[in-house]
Amino acid sequence: MPLHKNWLQKLEAKYKEPAITLIPRLLTYYGRLEPLAEEAGVSMATISRWCDANNIERRTVFAHRKELA
Repeated sequence: MPLHKNWLQKLEAKYKEPAITLIPRLLTYYGRLEPLAEEAGVSMATISRWCDANNIERRTVFAHRKELA
């Protein structure tokens, strides 16, 4: 997989959103690193290192569903 120098700027330009909110949103949407890394043209390690450097962490949230009446 080729590594691109400007992968982050290309994603920001495509989605018109700053990376600090874009990357977590896309990771939440995809649910995994692989699809985002593939879209960005970088390795999963690159995405993971970017997340570490920007204090982005994975969390699993459980919540009580409201019953429909």
